[in-house]
Amino acid sequence: MSSIVATRLGRSRIALLLLPLLMAGCTGKSDGGNASNGGGGGGATPSVKVDTAGMLKTDATGKFGGRFTDATNAEPKTFNFIISKETSSSIPLSQVFDGLISRNPKTLAIDPDLAESWTTSPDGKTWTFKLRQGIKWSDGQPFSADDVVFTLSVIFDEKVDTTLRDVMKINGKPWAYKKIDDSTVQIDLPEPLGVFFEVAQFPILPKHKLESAWKAGKFNSTWGVDTNPAELVGTGPFTLAGYRVGESLTFKRNPYYWRLDASGKQLPFFDGGVTQVVPDLNTVILKFKSKETDYVALRPEDWKGMQADEASGGYKTVDNGPTWGFTYLGFNQNARATAVPDYKRAWFSKKEFRQAVSYAIDRDAMVQTVFRGLGVPLWSPVSTANTAFYDPNVKKYPHNPAMAKQLLAGLGMTDKSGTGMLVDSAGHPVEFTLFAASGNNISAAICTLIQDNLKQVGIKVDVTPMQFNALVTKINGSFDWEAVVLGFTGGVEPYTGKSIWTSPGRMHVWNPQEATPATPWEADIDKIFAAAGKETDTAKRKVLYNQFQEIVGEQQPIIFLVTAKSLGAIRNRMVGMKPNALGGFRWNMYEISAQ
Repeated sequence: MSSIVATRLGRSRIALLLLPLLMAGCTGKSDGGNASNGGGGGGATPSVKVDTAGMLKTDATGKFGGRFTDATNAEPKTFNFIISKETSSSIPLSQVFDGLISRNPKTLAIDPDLAESWTTSPDGKTWTFKLRQGIKWSDGQPFSADDVVFTLSVIFDEKVDTTLRDVMKINGKPWAYKKIDDSTVQIDLPEPLGVFFEVAQFPILPKHKLESAWKAGKFNSTWGVDTNPAELVGTGPFTLAGYRVGESLTFKRNPYYWRLDASGKQLPFFDGGVTQVVPDLNTVILKFKSKETDYVALRPEDWKGMQADEASGGYKTVDNGPTWGFTYLGFNQNARATAVPDYKRAWFSKKEFRQAVSYAIDRDAMVQTVFRGLGVPLWSPVSTANTAFYDPNVKKYPHNPAMAKQLLAGLGMTDKSGTGMLVDSAGHPVEFTLFAASGNNISAAICTLIQDNLKQVGIKVDVTPMQFNALVTKINGSFDWEAVVLGFTGGVEPYTGKSIWTSPGRMHVWNPQEATPATPWEADIDKIFAAAGKETDTAKRKVLYNQFQEIVGEQQPIIFLVTAKSLGAIRNRMVGMKPNALGGFRWNMYEISAQ
């Protein structure tokens, strides 16, 4: 429930996604000019005759040909962008699909994509988008307003399992929308939405490929990872040419892509590329060190050594500053989680228990040991990178075992055996199982530190690593989990986290899709988000977001851990890559080339 703005890391999209804390190599792609080919495919695309009259000319310059190569330790869970809730799926799909508009991660401006322009009515309720003319899907079929209307119909279909609807509805009401002509779409909102640009960044799907599955009620199971890649049709710079489980994803150039370089030639520069699938983060780093990949997201433990070897390794390291997302420890408070004992859910549902755990965690030690000093303690759902909306006055929980013990004692949790370990008032040992993504030594180190910290206050923690996609299914599907350490991608507007923070949201991790708010403070957050969505004044939205952050800081529905730095390394031959903490490496892959 990784890339809420961001159904992907890259150009911003509309819903936050689950993230396994660090996906080295997955926040971008690059060319394998002199690198190992990494496993087949991605060769030159046969040329087709394309009318470029309606395409967008950019200032991009570079060399045509070659391919990018990168690596990931997280396999995709689906190829259906609309239902994806995790970065393992959204990151590869970000190269295949585009939206009407997107937020430029470097300038933070809203850029026109498939829509070339738009207007709004004086009351802010009606938005009219003019689409670029002559754009085609990667199979050569024309792109039109029908595709936009179809996509919106899918998103607002209550039977479709998408978090986008959570963010896009306005006070529970869907949008109205219609085709004016082939290149014009009108959207009518039930009421003005001050953050409309944030929620209008949804990916557009091909009606001619998906309408029959949707009408048959099979959309949620369509375009799974077993789909023939030829069926995956998009408007992005690349198409998926192949997927071999446990080995690689192969991309090829979209011959109908709608951006042009500075000389008027059709982008992207690369003919294709390969994302190697490897077992763990250590292997991701080794692939880069052995010159098999072109860029990589670095862990704190890699940073100094990689800096020292820049000259001999033929690459440059980049420090993009603090990440925009957040890492967290969450507890399952969901009454539908029948595998979780009632007495444990009762603990997890008490603010004092969550606050005690928060006080028990030594974030400063986590920064120094796990993150090698390359991070800061995190207290808020809004990253310090987001200077527009971060609230510095949010409640903080410095390491204080004595306060943790006091809060736990107030809940009737005491050391009756003299062993230092607590039992509750009914004699149940105070213990829980903590899940985290496997193959990720950052997650493992965080969990070990939490385990040690909580033992000091009398709580036993059993750490269980699990493959990331299986863990996402457990969280979103079976609800069979007690506690978890994971992360969420971040975005500019906190409103795009609506699916996490409002009570009906599918990503409301601790108790998803509540029929009515389970607590008064959750009802308050629902009201804050409703007000923030309508507010057009940024300063007034900040006041509302501060209120939201302060409620979350007090209640600790999930416990924030550390804001890490966004670190990476890029081969010297790569041209045009513009990495940053919000977009990662791959957001502008269409204009990246190799020397």
